[in-house]
Amino acid sequence: HGVKQTHGAFRADQWKRHAVPSSFRTRLKTIGSELASQDTIVQLSELALNSAAAPVLQLLLLAVRHDKALVQVVARALLRWEEGAEGPDQDWVLKLAGDVSGSHMLEAIVEAMHPDELLPLLSAVRKSLLQLCRMRSANHVIQRLVEKVQSKPMVRMLMTELGPSVSQLLQWNRAGVVKALGEAAVRVKEGQAELMRGVCSALNVSAPTQHPRLLPSLLLLREVTEEEEAGDDGKGFRQVAVVLGSLLVQTMAKFEEEAMGPLLTSLASVSAIFLKRVANDGAGSRALEAMLSSASVPVKAKQKLIEKITPVAADLAKDRCGSHVVEACYRQGNLAKKKALVEALVKEYKTLRQSHFGGIVCQRCKVEQFMKEGSAWELEQQRAEKKRSLFADIIDDDEADGENKKKRRRGRKEEEAAAGGEKKAKGDKAATQRKGGEREKETRGKAAQEEEGEEGEAKRKAKTLGGQKLDAHLEQLGVAQGEEEEEGEKVKDKTKKKKGKDGRKEGGRRLRAEDE
Repeated sequence: HGVKQTHGAFRADQWKRHAVPSSFRTRLKTIGSELASQDTIVQLSELALNSAAAPVLQLLLLAVRHDKALVQVVARALLRWEEGAEGPDQDWVLKLAGDVSGSHMLEAIVEAMHPDELLPLLSAVRKSLLQLCRMRSANHVIQRLVEKVQSKPMVRMLMTELGPSVSQLLQWNRAGVVKALGEAAVRVKEGQAELMRGVCSALNVSAPTQHPRLLPSLLLLREVTEEEEAGDDGKGFRQVAVVLGSLLVQTMAKFEEEAMGPLLTSLASVSAIFLKRVANDGAGSRALEAMLSSASVPVKAKQKLIEKITPVAADLAKDRCGSHVVEACYRQGNLAKKKALVEALVKEYKTLRQSHFGGIVCQRCKVEQFMKEGSAWELEQQRAEKKRSLFADIIDDDEADGENKKKRRRGRKEEEAAAGGEKKAKGDKAATQRKGGEREKETRGKAAQEEEGEEGEAKRKAKTLGGQKLDAHLEQLGVAQGEEEEEGEKVKDKTKKKKGKDGRKEGGRRLRAEDE
């Protein structure tokens, strides 16, 4: 009774945030530099396999991910990438990937490194990609590596190595690797059709007549027969989707329209009863939402899907998962399809109001407004549709034609990637010419400076020499003038003395004459 409860102090809402001292970052860099020094590089790489030390190294690497130079030094030390080598130690990388702790370390390295620096690492495991995908720990490293790829050549290389083995990957329960390949294909718009063919072949639905069974097979990641798909009395397969299957469908819903043809065929062929079962499933409902909201799925295919779901919309609205599918149908439907959907909900309005999820659907689909003022509801929807059509090139262009807007946004990058080699060569040539021109200018400038310097020095010397001669001449003139002045003074003194003597003599004579 006297024990004080302290567990409330650890609640997130009572936490206090404090500023991290700037000295921590400096010390963190110092620790990273010391660990990655040449003296400890072997010991550091060995610690990547230690179950206690590996998590600390992962945290350190992710903490300094903003410092590219430090990340490169630490990552190279962990991968045993010697200075001057083209890539890391291949045997060591394979050993890390196959180890439980080492695989987590490799995932952290891939996450921290820049995408442009992943090519040497990918090259180190290229010949063992399929073998690593089969391993329990290493397949996660391959997934992270594929998720980080950003260039078309690297995606082509991955498709070449893993594309023909999609059947084996699904058989080994490695759908995560297939999903990562699909996301990479979406990012760079490369290899989508190839991956779709591989998936169809793996599920035994390659023939056009078998395409209708693609969606049910994808959701379960196994071949589904027509009898199983048609089972609606509980005797058929109970589970309609698995999480990885749903994620794969969501990824393929982002493919370009030309590449996702088999999936669109299957979507148009499935029955309303099957769609109801999928919509009521946690994983399956996400797949249907992705198909409805995808910019690549044609508008006609979406409207046809909404038309199939409308008869069972009232039942779906009461379900935790199905209610989200109904809301997605309302958002993506045109005016006619929205009206038919709301009318189906109106028929079960009283029952839906008593259901938690049904009430939310009625509120978001504005069922009550439709019941009270149908014309006002229709006018509001028309205005909303007009706004969408007016601003289709801004908010709905991708949904209208599938690709025009994205191509405009990424046009420059696509062109640069397509003509990368040619532009690089031209750029190198231009850069060489610019450098040559700059060097020539520098040479000319230096020569001109040297010439100006030499001329200036000569002028300074000439000026100095002329000044010296002038000074000497002036000094000589000054001496001569001084001597002449001195001689003149002497003559004057002699004349004055002579005159004085003559004056005295004349005065004496006059005095003697007066006395006489």
